Amino acid sequence: MESKQTLVEIAYNFLCKKKKSSFNEIWTHVKKQCNIAKEDEEKVAGELYTGIILNTNFFLKNDKFWYPRSEVSLEEIKEQHMIRVKNNKEEIDSTETFADDETTNLIDESDNEEDDLDTINIQPLEDSYDDE
Repeated sequence: MESKQTLVEIAYNFLCKKKKSSFNEIWTHVKKQCNIAKEDEEKVAGELYTGIILNTNFFLKNDKFWYPRSEVSLEEIKEQHMIRVKNNKEEIDSTETFADDETTNLIDESDNEEDDLDTINIQPLEDSYDDE
């Protein structure tokens, strides 16, 4: 009985031979190997990408290439992780600064509106009802 390889297994075997590859290269290989119908390409490419992301045998480096996990040292993984943590922290900090600026602007604007209200002379309207 012949066992059928999954999309991820085909991709992993290809990647092990190449040592590094873009997703487009991996997809092109898998598509040819599996004779994917044109109308199914988008769905199958999505399934493949999801499978690669979830499979710990694949590693995406900052250079945007996929590598077999066995080809990436633990030091490289730690280094890349620290870069991502730093970038995420900077992104969060800049978002908080932006939010603080927006809040300050809103407070400043509302203070100005109150000042404007102090200078407006409001006169009560005369009663137009006949009290008789």
